[in-house]
Amino acid sequence: MAKKLKTILFHYTRYGVEVNKKTLYTCNYCKWKTVVNVTRMYDHIYNKCTKCPNMVKNKSSGIDGIVESLESNENVDFDKPDTQSNENKQETQEQKKVIRQRNMTNFVDFITKDEQLKIEQLFARAIYSSGTPFQIVENANWKLFFKILRPSWEVPSRYKLSTSHLEEEYNSVKQNVDSKIYESRSLGLMCDGWTNIRREPIINYVITTPVPIFYKTISTGAVSHSGAYIAKEISSIIQDLGPNKVLGVVTDNAKSMKSAWDILKKEYGHLEAYGCVAHGLNLLAKDLAELDNISSVVTSGKNIVKEINLSHKLNAIFKEKQTGKKLTLKLPVKTRWGSHVACLGSILDNKSALQLFAIDDRVVKVLSDGTKKELLCDTFWKGIIQIYRLLKPVADWITIIEGDAPQISLVPTIFKDLNDHFEQCLNTHSPENKIKIMLFLKNRKKFCITSLHYAANLLDPMLHGKCLTNDEELKGIECMAKIARNSDNVDEGHILAEFAQYKVKEGLWSKSFIWDTVSKISATTWWNGLCSSSQLSIIATRIIQLPATSAACERTFSSYGNIHTAKRNRLTNDRAGKLVYINHNLRLLKKNVENKPTMIQSVSSVLVNSLPLNIDDNISDCLLESGPNKRIKKNQDLVVSSESEEELGFLNDDDNSDENSVQNLEDKYKKGDFAIVKYEGEFFPGVVNDTSQSSALVSVMVMSGSGWKWPTPKDEIWYKYDDVMQLIKSPEAKSSRGVFDIPEIKDYRKF
Repeated sequence: MAKKLKTILFHYTRYGVEVNKKTLYTCNYCKWKTVVNVTRMYDHIYNKCTKCPNMVKNKSSGIDGIVESLESNENVDFDKPDTQSNENKQETQEQKKVIRQRNMTNFVDFITKDEQLKIEQLFARAIYSSGTPFQIVENANWKLFFKILRPSWEVPSRYKLSTSHLEEEYNSVKQNVDSKIYESRSLGLMCDGWTNIRREPIINYVITTPVPIFYKTISTGAVSHSGAYIAKEISSIIQDLGPNKVLGVVTDNAKSMKSAWDILKKEYGHLEAYGCVAHGLNLLAKDLAELDNISSVVTSGKNIVKEINLSHKLNAIFKEKQTGKKLTLKLPVKTRWGSHVACLGSILDNKSALQLFAIDDRVVKVLSDGTKKELLCDTFWKGIIQIYRLLKPVADWITIIEGDAPQISLVPTIFKDLNDHFEQCLNTHSPENKIKIMLFLKNRKKFCITSLHYAANLLDPMLHGKCLTNDEELKGIECMAKIARNSDNVDEGHILAEFAQYKVKEGLWSKSFIWDTVSKISATTWWNGLCSSSQLSIIATRIIQLPATSAACERTFSSYGNIHTAKRNRLTNDRAGKLVYINHNLRLLKKNVENKPTMIQSVSSVLVNSLPLNIDDNISDCLLESGPNKRIKKNQDLVVSSESEEELGFLNDDDNSDENSVQNLEDKYKKGDFAIVKYEGEFFPGVVNDTSQSSALVSVMVMSGSGWKWPTPKDEIWYKYDDVMQLIKSPEAKSSRGVFDIPEIKDYRKF
């Protein structure tokens, strides 16, 4: 208090002593008189004095700011009124009521040691969870912010944040993680190698409970990542967690990882080691993209995108040609082969704009002849369409399967769907390419699928093993029996007997209401909630909760890269590992990773057959006829001369079924139309966002009282044309809260 009094007295002059022996002081600017009262004197200078210089008031909102302003303005004549004070007088009077309100400086702040520690801990957690550098506590502006926000709270030092507070938070999060692991009935383990910003090798380990939890990171130093070393490290983790709890280990296809599989299987008879299906599908996309006929078209598309994106002039002209929503041209990611689909899709999305761009006079001297020729060549576009259709399901399945939710039961369905899709799409490919592609699929399936996947597919009530062959089903049953033999409190014979009843829907599973809930809840909830009285539920939940991919490990590397950056290169591996552990697990423990009902719709019939949003209009208007010296239909006055092109080896000139199927899509429903659709006996209004040969992508509304509104997030799926009842007019707003009136729906629903 004495320091604050000394500071504020800079702005006052001693006036004299009153009768009651209290000393009076006068304001140096307006001669206002007062006895000694720090709060009142400060409030007058900063809020009420109309003659106090603005440079003093605006310097800072705290007492330290006034001191700073005095030190930096020693030559200011404070006895002379501010010339701007009269101009601001009216504004000050208007704000008088606001000024008189209490603020943070109108009381003396006090904080206990417990409060100081609690705020420090919350502050440290915020820093760790957001990946904020520790140097924030040394920044003067942040210090000032905290000083004004809570004057009595002292910001912890950088050293304290990196030592004691870090240890406390790490132990706190670890306690929650250990509790999750202890409560889990079945655990999956995944690992992957990486190099940090200093090019030091590390291996991250993730445990699924089924929520994927970052377990630990190991800096391997000069040790070789051999199969024996990796198996030893994984074995030590399995022993820590409990050998009978860990049921599956998932990794990538590195040679050392596969070698570790064999060692672990010999050591733990019940353990299954298998490949990451997302990694396997990426490798499948790589296999396909490296075929000569496919590679040539993919490379051409990539070169077109690269040439336009790297030239500011070409990019600007291209954007001028785009209409409506401007979709960017995307380059594929080097290590993500599925991203080639996004590249081809972006080219198809912009077909009209690219062709108009190619004939613009301004690009004649800038755009290469090869790029211009390809953009105006029908063979190039037919190749893009066929390759897009071939690769699209692979990319779609990667997107679906690489989430945090356990989806091991879906893996056999994925490869069955891809097999059917390739059988259908390869009719126009050469026999040699067809054999190669089916061999690629077989090899990647062998890497990704074990008997554990077949067992999971059988035990998923929505899938029920419908896509499995007799041999695959037998392998799945054998896997269940092996797990039952190595599990406590279950009898192998009883498990197999209950599975037989489950398979033919007898006994407990003869009740129709049990199967009616399959599409509404996750497989884990179904077994735990409705079938918990059976011993089979113990085995089923253990298997179904296992991960299908090691994508969660990749996400820990992303967290690692965001924390251990080039600007934080001095972080030790131990400290960086703890920061990543806290950052990653805090986010996951608060996130509800729900095991949603398995999606069993065929991607080939729904996601694959649909081309990008604008492709229908592009093809119908701009697709060039085969052969040289043809005109672009939208520019009859411009003759595009193309030399005779070499037809792609996998295209059949006599078979134009693919082109005709695209050109002959349903004309009745178009993007942007409003319609009423039927879903499970209910009727909903919605808007058509895309169409294919057999279905329409519709985003539907939900009821709100007697009206309808758009949900968040949007409810969008593909509907067969049989389920699209009729077109309707655009909805009319019923209120300002986003509720719409749909009069046509009354013919279908009874309110």
